[in-house]
Amino acid sequence: MHVHIAPVGFSKEPILKVISMIHGIDSLFLLHTTNDDSKRTAEEIRDTFSCMIPQISLRTIPFSDFMGIVSAIYGIYDETNCRDVSYSVNITGGTNLMAAATCYSSYYIRAKIYYSLNSEGPIDSQVIEITAPKAVDVSGYRSMTKDILRYVFVCRNSGIPVTSTQIASKFGINKQKAGYHIKILVEDGLLEKYPYVNEKGIVDARKNSLRLTAQGVMIASTIN
Repeated sequence: MHVHIAPVGFSKEPILKVISMIHGIDSLFLLHTTNDDSKRTAEEIRDTFSCMIPQISLRTIPFSDFMGIVSAIYGIYDETNCRDVSYSVNITGGTNLMAAATCYSSYYIRAKIYYSLNSEGPIDSQVIEITAPKAVDVSGYRSMTKDILRYVFVCRNSGIPVTSTQIASKFGINKQKAGYHIKILVEDGLLEKYPYVNEKGIVDARKNSLRLTAQGVMIASTIN
């Protein structure tokens, strides 16, 4: 099941373009404000796709309440989320604040982000998918995985290179166990491996250093 969420402003063209380029939308949520023009635009979009999309719902969102918009989107996620459901959002319609709240929400509901360019030419050249970081649920991590993430963060701030051997020694575990936790962090996009350079500035091909990705830095700095 594919759920698509689109904030609606006064122009329906950006919404129409994106929807026409996404195949297999099963449920469409059009988010409009209390403004009559915004609601009217949403109704026109609904009527356009009523014969093509099985379920179309209109939802009212606040005009200038960032977290209110986020809550509305998460409410949709909460009521539709189940196995094999995928999500996408359109951040083109509405105000900049509506786009920002939608983009922010997409990270947490693991949604693909689409944007419609205001240009001429084929529709497929005007609709682009924006690459967003993978949502990582660190609440499911074991305490050791979190501790290792924090440790790499501390070493980063101190300018100390980190290796799997160093982590194993620090936490009193063998290299196999250290590798297990490191593998999780690498696969989730929080850590990356790169060639180890010793104190003389020479690359040691037998070792890899570990460093935080940009997303890893953000999460490590806030993790409990």
